[in-house]
Amino acid sequence: MPSGKSTYREVSGFTLIEIMITLVIVGIIAGIALPSYSNYVIDARRTDGQVALRAAAQALERCRTETFTYDNCTFSPNSDDGYYELNVTNLSSTTYTLTATPTVGKSQDGDSACAAIVLIQDGTGTPGECW
Repeated sequence: MPSGKSTYREVSGFTLIEIMITLVIVGIIAGIALPSYSNYVIDARRTDGQVALRAAAQALERCRTETFTYDNCTFSPNSDDGYYELNVTNLSSTTYTLTATPTVGKSQDGDSACAAIVLIQDGTGTPGECW
């Protein structure tokens, strides 16, 4: 029986303010994490191109030790993960220039200064920040 006191009913759930605060915190975390993750993905894909360049250079050097020339030497034209395509220019008996260009639609590195990674037979090429 009612005793004249008002009864307190427990309500479970979240208030609008609590939900809004949670959304703001999640938004801030996402705003910080997404650009960092994107840079990590670009760096990882660039590593695929670097590895492919070094493997191609090694294949050319191995061929030169056997034939004393870079002419008619072969290497894989694509990186292992397919993010870069390799091209050789300036190919002669003593020189070569390898270029790794991003595969269309696969690499996000197309607009940066490191879009095309270059390696010359003497070990020079693209600036150090791309390596």
